[in-house]
Amino acid sequence: MVTYNTTRYDLLTTPLNVRKMSELIVSKVEDAASEELETISDEEVELHIEDASGMVLGALEGYYGGVSALQVTNPYASKPFALPTNQSKVKLLKVGVSSTAVTEVWTLKMAPPADSTEYIRWTIEGSVSGEQGSGAILVTNPVDFNSTNEAIQILTTYWQRNDDVSKEGDKIRFATFKVKPIIAFITAMLAAGTLLDAKLSEVSPNSSSIGKRLTDRAFEWLEKLANPEKSGVTLASVPTVDFTLIMISMNPSDSLGEDATKYESISEERERLDIMGFDS
Repeated sequence: MVTYNTTRYDLLTTPLNVRKMSELIVSKVEDAASEELETISDEEVELHIEDASGMVLGALEGYYGGVSALQVTNPYASKPFALPTNQSKVKLLKVGVSSTAVTEVWTLKMAPPADSTEYIRWTIEGSVSGEQGSGAILVTNPVDFNSTNEAIQILTTYWQRNDDVSKEGDKIRFATFKVKPIIAFITAMLAAGTLLDAKLSEVSPNSSSIGKRLTDRAFEWLEKLANPEKSGVTLASVPTVDFTLIMISMNPSDSLGEDATKYESISEERERLDIMGFDS
């Protein structure tokens, strides 16, 4: 009898992280800087993340001993953000994360209140966890929300209504992480670099150069972490704060506080990478 394995390896970063690395990795036609640039789905991005995760594990397992050493005891979440196309002013300020959370992207799909007893209504799903229930904020006696798998908690106090109600089609996204921030950061650089080279180098030659700079910097980090006796750098010695602006704050503004929903030119992309430290 044939045995089928459905195990999926844990990813070390998310598509949100990868898209933060380059504004050329677009998800919608209207976001593209050029009509020649094809859009790239989260599923396609995850294929490159799987490859990048394998490279990171392969580079570090000799010293650290496997994926568990790259993980955190207490998973954490990025700041939730409303998509720029949302019609409502409703915001989700933060989420609670339990020890069962994994590295994945979460999407709240908003819906209009069912009746006058509600302000906000939504369903939630994770890119790994799948559909995880629905919730609503009631006008009176509001209750907190826990996802079906208990990985995510949304307290009523985490919502900011701004005198508005939820609207059909609006979405709020965030990511949860079970890996150390530096690992998610390096993996995102590798995935973005290989993706840019594979998907965009022919239609946009400059993107290949940007991709090489990302992968080169990622391998520099891996070399340091894999040889701590020589570099003096270990996973424990890397301060988390160095990566919060670039990696954890996943909002529609880029890591420099500029509008990342405007994909204007490759030269601006190169300049942004220089400021972030990806100098030639």
